[in-house]
Amino acid sequence: MSVRDRMDAPAAEAWRPGEPKDYPDHPNPLVGTVVEVSEGDGDYGSYPILYIRDDSGNEWRWHVYGSVAQNRVIALRPSVGDEIGVKFLGTEPSKVKGYAPYKNWKIVLDKKSGDAAGPDWDAMKPEDGPEPDDGDDF
Repeated sequence: MSVRDRMDAPAAEAWRPGEPKDYPDHPNPLVGTVVEVSEGDGDYGSYPILYIRDDSGNEWRWHVYGSVAQNRVIALRPSVGDEIGVKFLGTEPSKVKGYAPYKNWKIVLDKKSGDAAGPDWDAMKPEDGPEPDDGDDF
């Protein structure tokens, strides 16, 4: 899709892969092509934002919050043109006594782009310590 086509298309909607009853129009899993990689800045530092175009041509904006998702995405280092699959597996109790439940993910990447330039992935690694409450913001 050209830049002009992307300009004419609707703005990417924030992807919220929660319970189907809460977000019935949001796919889970989300499978598609990375069309843009960006960086956001939140209460706990910077985090990746992936723009993913699904097979239907819809563009989704995934704010990669939470250390499980962030660590996996940062390790994979997606770039524009890569094929990605993301599935929210739900909230699970921590295996470490005294730690809060965490959001669990399965993330698969088919690297198509080689080593294209991207954000400073290492600067976005979550700090060690208790998992922040992600709330409903995915």
